[in-house]
Amino acid sequence: MYSLTNVFSNNTKPFVILFALLIMTQLCFSQTLFKHHFDVNHLSQTYVTGLKADTSHFVLAGFTFGTTFRPTVMMTDTSGSSIWAAIFGESTHRNQPSVILKTNDNHFIVSGTRVRQPVGSVDSSFAMKLDWNGNIKWLKKFATITQDVIQLPNNNYLFVTLGSSSARFVELDTAGNYVNAINTKFGTSNYDLSIIKATSSGYYLTGTTHTPSGVNSPADLFLAKLDTAFNVQWATAYSDTTVSFADPTVIEASDGSIYISSYVGAYPLVITPTFTFDISLLKVSSIGNLLWNKRYHNGRNNNIARVRFTNDGNLLLTPKTYIYIGGTYPDDYKASVIKTDTSGNIIFQIRYNDVTPVYGFDVIPHHNNFYMLSHGYIVGSTGIADFRLSKLDNLCNSACNNTTENYTVSSIPLVPYTVAVTTPSGVNPVL
Repeated sequence: MYSLTNVFSNNTKPFVILFALLIMTQLCFSQTLFKHHFDVNHLSQTYVTGLKADTSHFVLAGFTFGTTFRPTVMMTDTSGSSIWAAIFGESTHRNQPSVILKTNDNHFIVSGTRVRQPVGSVDSSFAMKLDWNGNIKWLKKFATITQDVIQLPNNNYLFVTLGSSSARFVELDTAGNYVNAINTKFGTSNYDLSIIKATSSGYYLTGTTHTPSGVNSPADLFLAKLDTAFNVQWATAYSDTTVSFADPTVIEASDGSIYISSYVGAYPLVITPTFTFDISLLKVSSIGNLLWNKRYHNGRNNNIARVRFTNDGNLLLTPKTYIYIGGTYPDDYKASVIKTDTSGNIIFQIRYNDVTPVYGFDVIPHHNNFYMLSHGYIVGSTGIADFRLSKLDNLCNSACNNTTENYTVSSIPLVPYTVAVTTPSGVNPVL
């Protein structure tokens, strides 16, 4: 059974801001830029996520941890003040949100993984619908792992989940009732799936697959075009036997071309003090032809590299970077952004030295500014983990302590190939 606790409301804003001031060791306000910290019983998230709810509100999702990990969703205004925050949870599982969607009726779908307690493997996922004020409308649990969610033209919700190493598309109606499920496998095995609606018709799905030699081979990127019934029209993978890809995201440009960002490391994977993951950016045509690819290297480990369009039509990559201290434990987490033109050439690159996004971060474009959402530890603190919302200017400068990053650009000799598509049998995954 899920429980709900509202921890912030309008009348607690002064306390929240005061508490934020007390726990920050360094704060550099200006008239246009700000940083706000929200300590919600130590908010934590592997892939912290958020969206612009309307022209004056953001909705942010993470999870709290104490005796268990519980999903936490909060709404703020564009000045960084909390409107509300709600904590949900169950005693038998850790719950970790990874995706959030604003629905056509101005509600929100939040979904993520469930990890059995005491700490074990990820064995299922949850999906819940919240109204504008953070109240639960319905809750569902899946026997598969949620990767992404979109709303269909009939207003139903399509959850992209992992079946048995395959993509499983699970449709629920607006009341959360199960409608249908389709299994599709691209190559040998699939992970790290992400979906968008295509401008023309249908959908683009990206993820990772393996070369024909099987799961002990590098993970390649793939892109598939699906029609409105989720039949595969074509599927192309992009491979280099010396590298392995992870966690791609996909966006479509106005001319129909596709950008795919991910992070990439050498294969076979051997973690050493000098090993690094780099950022990869591909541009492909509307039929999957590879136009170019870029690899961004800064001598640090990079991951969670989402790609966004900026308001001026360029691209923004948002890698979390870190190094290995002593060769065993990742440390020195930093948030970075890379702005490129539509050919992948760097326009500017920034590292935020006072943002320690141990559990991830994201950047949300808004008018001529950007808002950076992160979760980590405050520099100089004694282990306080916080939820941070920072307003950036149109050059992604924050309130204080930025430096220029040192990414260099190269390319990967990728070879496209057609991915074999199969349709494994499946059952209703709703628990």
